[in-house]
Amino acid sequence: GKEFDVKLKLPKIELTGLGLRARGESDDWVNVPSVVITETAVALPEQTIDLASIVVSGLKAQAWMSPDGSINLVGLVAPPSPATPTPTTATTASRGADSGKPWQVQIGSVDVANASIDFEDRMKEPAKQFAIAPLSVRVRNASLDLAQALPISIDAVINGHAPFKAEGTITPEPLAAQLDVSLAKARMTILQPYVLPLADLTIKAGELGLQGKVRLDPPDAPGPDMSFDGEVTIVGFKSVDNALGKDLVNFRKVALSKLRVAMGPDAVSIDTITVSEPFARVII
Repeated sequence: GKEFDVKLKLPKIELTGLGLRARGESDDWVNVPSVVITETAVALPEQTIDLASIVVSGLKAQAWMSPDGSINLVGLVAPPSPATPTPTTATTASRGADSGKPWQVQIGSVDVANASIDFEDRMKEPAKQFAIAPLSVRVRNASLDLAQALPISIDAVINGHAPFKAEGTITPEPLAAQLDVSLAKARMTILQPYVLPLADLTIKAGELGLQGKVRLDPPDAPGPDMSFDGEVTIVGFKSVDNALGKDLVNFRKVALSKLRVAMGPDAVSIDTITVSEPFARVII
């Protein structure tokens, strides 16, 4: 058929008041006040779309991990189960696929600015709550090639006091990542709901910091599915024996050097553990 020569340029596209929810839900899980797309260029017959940038501002999300380990927001992007095609639709789809080359989409950068996520861990009662705000994410050089590793940077504050940073690359399909990560001054009291079922103590003080490399590999790749290599420090830790109401384990600082944690298969190795000014109450 006849080819069309079309060159379309749009300096700015702005979307406001977006809401996303899973099918059958009554409330939005994600609210997006503003999305701005700049310098859109569409070309035919080349079948290309180029976007200079996409900026998502003020995103607010409600996220949780269910008892089965699934995360609700995954349902917003997971593809629906394919319906069994009839002979007519199958033939039509085949002719459509053979009629031309695929579209090429290039995006210079995607920025998520001043976002916030309220996250709940519902794996076991009681639910553990985390606030991630503000959250900024930048992805560069995105396209429809999901096997391409994308440069990404993340800057966030957890529970209003602990800065978290990550920078590296992420590959959408199959999912993989290599990130330099750091976390500073995270209050140990946030771990209290995880500790209490295992030990009858109350964490009174302490701050956690870490710095290292996180690697995520596809399940069929050699080596562990996920690993962390780096340094971890805990300063000013204090805990109380709930039965006696007295100090249980305290220390000024613990440093774990050359820590390696792997999952799938699970493994932990530590080169050096340094403990400063320890105190422990032992009853025989």
